[in-house]
Amino acid sequence: MYAGIIALAMILAIMPLALAENTTDSSDAIALYNDTSNLPDGIVISPAPTNEIIEEADADLNENVSSWKINRERMKNWFTFNQEKKAERELKIAKMLLIQAKIAARNNNTEAMEKALEAHNRIINRVKERVQKINGASDEKGLKKNAEKLVGLERAIQVHEARITRLQTMLTNENLTEQQRQVIEAKIARAQNNTANLVQVQQRQQERIKTKLMAVKNLTEDEANERVEQIRDRVKTQANKLNNRAKN
Repeated sequence: MYAGIIALAMILAIMPLALAENTTDSSDAIALYNDTSNLPDGIVISPAPTNEIIEEADADLNENVSSWKINRERMKNWFTFNQEKKAERELKIAKMLLIQAKIAARNNNTEAMEKALEAHNRIINRVKERVQKINGASDEKGLKKNAEKLVGLERAIQVHEARITRLQTMLTNENLTEQQRQVIEAKIARAQNNTANLVQVQQRQQERIKTKLMAVKNLTEDEANERVEQIRDRVKTQANKLNNRAKN
């Protein structure tokens, strides 16, 4: 078994690397979020992200990525057994696939762009499955722990939504043919819808845990909401500290 794993790692290590490039985009992402006039029917979009989330999404899309990095993350995920951690790693892989899609589109390689976005949607579907499993606890300690997991994933999903919208903005400004533009817009719209559905799954699970917590602790809905907000503030503070460390 170990020999097989080592052999697989060696095969992945010599896979061709995808070229990455740095880009900047200064358009108003919040305005784009609020403008839903051009969205196809059925597309659900979350409230406008904060400036912190937009900045994080921009930085993510300007990272360098290669096929080797993506496959390395996939291998790590094989040996990750915690559902929350697997979901976090899969969102990281989804981010890398968006970067690959951006590079392919800019190189007028529509086929590679489509493949990257199809792989992205498969990953997001797996994240949905992970999130749906985070609600089994029935005691106070377990419910609080699951609430923390879901709130942590909430921010990660929000950042990923912002990445997709930023990708859409970046590619809108590219010199593409009308046919290429239509293909890209359709694929990004599907990625938006799929990720928006993930947001809804996460929110439903969080609501179920809140309802359980109300029953276990005999809380009112306002009291339960306050507990969730406290968890959200704590997770946000931790995320900001990590981002500041990364910048420094």
